[in-house]
Amino acid sequence: MSTPPSFEAILIRERLRRDEVSEHFYGGLSWFPLATTSLLALCVLAYGTSVLFEGLAGLPWPLLAWGPRQPEVLLLLGARQDLAIASQPWRLLSCALLHGGPLHLLLNGLALYGLGRICEAIYGPVRLLALFLGSALAGSVLSWLGGVPLSVGASGAVFGLLGAGMVFGLRFRRQLPVELQRVLGWSLAPWIALNLAIGLLPMLPIDNLAHVGGLIGGAVLGLLLRDKVVGEGGHPRLTAALALVCATTLGWPLFEVLRAAARFLA
Repeated sequence: MSTPPSFEAILIRERLRRDEVSEHFYGGLSWFPLATTSLLALCVLAYGTSVLFEGLAGLPWPLLAWGPRQPEVLLLLGARQDLAIASQPWRLLSCALLHGGPLHLLLNGLALYGLGRICEAIYGPVRLLALFLGSALAGSVLSWLGGVPLSVGASGAVFGLLGAGMVFGLRFRRQLPVELQRVLGWSLAPWIALNLAIGLLPMLPIDNLAHVGGLIGGAVLGLLLRDKVVGEGGHPRLTAALALVCATTLGWPLFEVLRAAARFLA
């Protein structure tokens, strides 16, 4: 009959497991992660294009951030408008790359960078992109169903990264080293609550339905997607298939926006 492991042996095994998780996480952590940096670049490019088109259309150049300051150009470049979704469903995703002003872009960009670095180290670039797109779509759908007439911004996707980080931290809290427990799981709850509370302020035109939808979408995807820190990252063929789905999903709205821009410039 085999002897059960001693208490000391269990502690050593758990410590070694935490060290292994820490090594995997910090090994994947980068200052310029591929998917996160690419998404930020797309947001900056989309904002620069909206400013340029606004000038070409003779509209006032945007100065403030809260809410869409140039709705005609934002609609041209893919803002989500409830009346257009039936014939142009790609707007449910393209709106996540648009922002109403420099402060709007700055705040969402900082949040996307910080959370994106962490989630990309956990899930890898392909699954980070899937998290962003799935959360953005969930946020847009809930916002549309809730009757919000016009919406832009990556905040729904950012809330999705919050949801995924919280789910991951709670799901694997026993395997995570202390430094990761401090930034994941319940540690994200105050940030979620604070930002949802800010969205309730009547003087700020914030699309809180998109935040809630993105949070739910990210939490669900965080449960479904394999990670590369505690798990093994999933089968390479499944990762390649997911990459193809993400590329197609992102490419469709980008193609439609380019077509609309070409018609405007013609």
